[in-house]
Amino acid sequence: MFVPNKDFSSAVDVAKSSVNEHENFIKFVNEKDETWFNYEFHLNGDRNRTVKIAVMLYHTPR
Repeated sequence: MFVPNKDFSSAVDVAKSSVNEHENFIKFVNEKDETWFNYEFHLNGDRNRTVKIAVMLYHTPR
């Protein structure tokens, strides 16, 4: 995710705190660094099919 907000830290905090509210969220896997987070989700309609998702945030100020 490219984040143009001046307050990049707040954008990172919102991303970290809101991802587990997604209906397909299974678990947090690990944090590679302060802006790279790995998760597991399931597919719609198939809780047995997991999808690994990396959320990576990059600050691109205007």
